This record gives sequence, C-alpha cells and structure tokens, in this order.
Amino acid sequence: MARRILKNDDLRDISAMYHKGYTQQEIAEKYGVSQSTVSNAMHHMRNMELVSEIRRLREDLRQGGGYMSFEYKGKLGSLAGFYASMKQQNIQIGTFDHKYNHVDSCVIFDTSEDEWRLVFFKRAVGDTLIVPIEVGYKFSIVGDEKYREFADYFGIGHGRGEFHIAEFKENLNGQIPETYQLNDYAREQVIRYNGIDPDSEGIYPIGTINWQLQHALHPEWPDDKYHRSAKNLKKTRQLYPAIYAATRNMDVTIRYGVDPGKNTDNMVNGNYAWQDDNDINGICDFIWRVCVDINNEVYNPDEIRRADTINRALRENGNPVYRRRFNKMDQMNLGSTLATGLSKIQKR
Repeated sequence: MARRILKNDDLRDISAMYHKGYTQQEIAEKYGVSQSTVSNAMHHMRNMELVSEIRRLREDLRQGGGYMSFEYKGKLGSLAGFYASMKQQNIQIGTFDHKYNHVDSCVIFDTSEDEWRLVFFKRAVGDTLIVPIEVGYKFSIVGDEKYREFADYFGIGHGRGEFHIAEFKENLNGQIPETYQLNDYAREQVIRYNGIDPDSEGIYPIGTINWQLQHALHPEWPDDKYHRSAKNLKKTRQLYPAIYAATRNMDVTIRYGVDPGKNTDNMVNGNYAWQDDNDINGICDFIWRVCVDINNEVYNPDEIRRADTINRALRENGNPVYRRRFNKMDQMNLGSTLATGLSKIQKR
C-alpha cells in the first residue's frame, strides 16, 4: 500500500481531533499512517505558528537593542461563532467549560465592556485568570508578569521553552462550543462571575413588581424612589434575554429565587405575573367600584386618578388576571368611564 502524504488540511483536522480527545494511535488508524507520523505532524503544526512569532520578536530585539518581555497573541477562531450565538440571543456574557493540564475551569466570555476578556475559574478552588481578547478574537498574554500568572494558574513551568503556548491556544480553541447554550448551569456561572445581584443568588424568575402600579396604589410615595434598578435590568438581560426584551421599557422589577416558584414556568414562557392573583383581583374590584361611583355622579379626585393610572398599567401590560376579569369591551368601557371622571374633576 502506498504511503499516504498528509496535506495542510489533514494537519488542521488532526490537530482538531487530538484536542477533542482522540489518541495519536486512533488518528493514525483513521488516516492510514503511523503513530510517529501523527506525532511529527502535530509537532510541525505547533511550530508553524511559533515561527512567525519568533521572527517578529527577533526583529523587535534587533531594532530595540534590548530585552523583550513575553508577548503572545493568537486568534481563537471558534470564539467568533460563539460570540455570534451570544449576540443572536442578545447576551453579553457567555460561559463554557475548559480542561487543560488537569485543571478544570469554567470560562466566562465577557463582552459587556469595551475591553473583551476571558475569565477562567478553577472549579472548587476559586482561583481566577483574566486574559484579554483583542480585536480579531486574539487571545493575548503580554508581559512577563501576565505570563507568570498564566503559568501559575495552569501549573506549568515558567520557562518559555517548557511548553508551546500556541498548543494551549489550539487546545482552548478546540473546546469553545459552536453555540452558546443558556441554561440554569450557565446562569449560575454568570451570577458567580460578576456579582450582578449581590443581594440574591437566585436565578429563577418567581414574580414581578410593577412600580407604576405600586406608585398608583401608594400616592404618598416620592416619584424619585421605588423603581426598577439598573442591576435588576442587567441581571435579567444576561439570564433571560426574552424577559428582558419584553420588559426593558417598563418600570417592572423581576423577582428572583434560588428555587423555581409557581410563576417561573409561565414567566419563562412569556406570561409575566406582576403580583399574586388575589392582589390583582382586589385592584380590579377597586377600579370597578370607582367606575360605578362615576356613573352615579360620585367623584373622588384621588380615587379616580389612582384608578385611571392602575387601569392603564394593567391594560397596556396585558395582566392575565385583569384580562380574565374584563373582556375587551369591558376594558374600553372602564377607560371611557375613567376618562369622563377625569374630565369632571378637572372642570371643578
């Protein structure tokens, strides 16, 4: 049998198979070559990327005439697809798992700031490593101190000749998923990473607070207090982008719990309950009573204003309890009656 000659495409595929866990012998059998041929091919792949970097460093040394600290920048091609998947879901912080040199890490890809970065977390131990990602999805380690941090984290020798960082980059690139899967595990890692909500580790939506409705129920509250917080909006964007998209322009706080609640499934599926049903039923009774008073020519200015604000909030946001109590015709009549009441009290 004629001996097969490996081409450049074969070399890239062999490298990808190795980083997915195939042994050199398994790869050799697939390509019909010897194990030593596979070993030499992988060594060649590692050196190919290093050659251009070494030439550049030598030129910098020649021109600068002095010591050149460590610098490595290598493209993570798989990160482009992973980011595209995050962007499609309107998410800025993604996560995936990584293993190297017996170090198991959760990796956070953070694009929420101008300077993107990968943040490695050791499982159970809690040690971290931050690596900048430059334009073009380039994995960047610049400076001897940053290299020592990298080496310490992964338990490798500090001497630059003891391992090939280009090989590490290929290992990392091979473990980046094609798409970002947003699930409960991923949400737990995101919460752990950036402390979006220091007051709660909850990742399950269990209810909401409609502040427009609350202010209508409590007219004594100052206008500049009791509203949705920026951290709640940010947390919702990273954990539940669909809920974020539906409520980002509303003054509505998403409440989270460490365990799923009775409203969790409904909220994840797009049904957002603002309060307990009994509370909303009581509010509906209040709106109805005020409208009956208006029809009987009894005008209480404070109650009419509150009822009108609450009615508009419930109708515009499609509260399910409100919709069960009042059909579309009822909702139109309530709005019309309250408008009449407002007109009457304004003329007084």
